[in-house]
Formats: sequence, C-alpha cells, structure tokens
Amino acid sequence: MTPLEWAATTSLGNTAQRRFMDALPYCLGEAESWQCDFADGAPSLRAELADGADTEAVTGRLDRMVHQAAAIPDQKATVIFDGGTATGVSCAPDEQFREVGPGLVVGSPLVATAMDAVDGWALRRPWLAAHPLSVPGMVLLETLERANYIRAFPQHLTGCSVVERRIETLEKVNEGGLEALREVESALAPIAVTPAVCHNVYAYLAGTQHMDDSVYAARGSCARHEPSGYAVGRRMWSFTMREFVFVGSAEGAKRFADTALDQLRESLAWMGLPVRLERANDPFFLPQAAGMTVFQIAADSKFEVVGILPDGSELAIASVNVHRRHFGETFGILDVSGAPVHTACVAFGLERWAYWLLSHLAPDEVEMLSSRLDRGVALHMRENPEDSR
Repeated sequence: MTPLEWAATTSLGNTAQRRFMDALPYCLGEAESWQCDFADGAPSLRAELADGADTEAVTGRLDRMVHQAAAIPDQKATVIFDGGTATGVSCAPDEQFREVGPGLVVGSPLVATAMDAVDGWALRRPWLAAHPLSVPGMVLLETLERANYIRAFPQHLTGCSVVERRIETLEKVNEGGLEALREVESALAPIAVTPAVCHNVYAYLAGTQHMDDSVYAARGSCARHEPSGYAVGRRMWSFTMREFVFVGSAEGAKRFADTALDQLRESLAWMGLPVRLERANDPFFLPQAAGMTVFQIAADSKFEVVGILPDGSELAIASVNVHRRHFGETFGILDVSGAPVHTACVAFGLERWAYWLLSHLAPDEVEMLSSRLDRGVALHMRENPEDSR
C-alpha cells in the first residue's frame, strides 16, 4: 500500500463539501482505505492507496476538485415546514431491510405494506390526479443525453454491457460461468438502468403537441450509483420511485408545484412525525455544479421533504421540481402554439418513505397506515389511544 496525507487550505460550505465527497472516490482510484475530515470547512485526507499509485496525480485531482467545489455557493436553508415529534416507538427499520448486494435491498412485508400505503395515498390525492403510464426499468443513453443527465450526474450513471457477438465467447461463458464472463470482451449497451422515472415519460412524449395541461403518473425501479457508499433502506443503488409529471403551460407548472408544496405541508402537519419541507439542490458533478446550483437556488426550482430519524439524521423522501422549458425543448414536446412546454414533477422515494415511517411507528400502526393516511389523521395513534380504528 502507498500512504497519502493531503490537506487543503480552502474552506468549503456544506453543499460544496457534499459535492467534494461525491468526487473523492474517483480521485483516489482503487484505494484500500481512506478518511476525510473537514476542519473549519477545509478538507484533509489520509488514505492507503494501491501499491505503486501515483500520489502526485492523486493530489493533483484533489486540488482540482477542491478548487471546483469552492465555487459552489452555500445554500441557506429555506424551511417551508418544520414539525412533528418523535414517537419513541419503532419497527427497527434496519432489521426490516435485508441487503443482498451492494446497494441492493429486499424489504420485509412491513416495508412492502408501508411502500404500498404511501403509493396508494399519493395516487388517490386529487391534486395529483394523473394519466397512468407504465415505464421500463431501463432507458436509452440517448434519452439521458437529451435530458443532460450524463453530463450533470456521471457519478450516478449505471450503464449496461452485453457480451460480444461471437459464438465462441458465448460458449466460453456457458462453460465457465461468472469467472469466464469477467474475462470476455463486452460492449457498452445503448441503454442504462433508469435513474429517474420521468426520463422515459419525456421519451414517450417526445415530438408530441399538447392542447391542454396534463399530468402523468408512473412507478418504476430506478438506479443511481453512489460512489461514497450505501446505507440499507436509506441510500441504495436500486430503489423504487413514484413520480407525477406535469406537462403544459408555465402558469400550469407553477400552479402544480405550488399546490404540491401547499398540500405536502398540510399533509406532513397532520401526519405528526418529525419532518421538514425545504428548498434544496441536486448533486451536480463538480465541473458543472457551481453554475447549475446557482440557477436552482435563484429559480426556486427544487424542494425536498426531509424525514428526521430518531437519531437526528436526515433522509430526503420526496421532492418537488420545476424544470421550466428544459425538457420541452430537448424532447420537442410542444404546446398548442408550437412553443416548448413547461414541465414539473413530484417524486416519492418509496423505500425511503418506508424507512422513515418504520423509524417512528409500531408494527400495528404500519398495518393501519393506508386507512389513516386516507383519513388524514396522525399516524402515531398512541397520541390518541381511543382512535385505534
């Protein structure tokens, strides 16, 4: 192993620190281990690199990433709602998810119950009334390129490969299994695992013209590679997303987003569990992060529902996003006048919702979750023991 100690003198804000940490594993290559700390905002690192690693090249990458991260403005929290109280009960959510691979989890029956309850509740909200669509779990790379996802979030991309078209290669894999598969030639497939449900919705609508404002609903399996690691039930490679996508006029998109924020704030209040609704920004890759973060902050284009866990840690469980004409322009989705439409979306991360709910509810409360969500009553019934229906 090759030891490395490095420290920067530039102080980074909270947003810049998160973006630097996203890039850090790519700076270190195949490091055996590493630890990064922030003293007064300035990063310092101790790492054990692979034998023969070029430490000068590594420190050059680190210096470059710090310089780029320092340009990212630190967003002041704009909290729309902050409420709820800890319940003192739990379903021990870490025990309700079983990891079957890096970032891959299988949820227990209680997890499935909570996910379906939240999904069903969202689908039944009048303010989210939508045309249902089914979507694939994969997406064309060309679609992601049109959406600017590949450039903005290369660290999250999960591409696919296929075995080369030679019968000898197939025979080798047939005989040797996984060990042989790792050795044979493969090619990048034209698809990736979809990182968000909405991308295939825009591909479906590409080249169409809309006479009126419309909302589309879809649920699907998504994947985002997390270079800094995974946490069962909270930070996963593969997860389930329910999304509602608005397509139409600028006024309609603003009304859709404003209504979503108002309704979410009202719903979170009666749910009674610890949670915040606040302005947010996306984890753009560093070279683009500064400019795109500035735009998101100035335009008030992203908001998140952040569930608070019993230990005080935070978990983003839903978001409201306003895209303006970006997807209308890149996918050729037009309004009645021939101008690109405006879009907006509301997204729910269902496993994360389940983890948050199971952190604050007892098993019998999870079983009754669907009915209590529809009735609009506090989810922790111990506060009202006579209301146990």
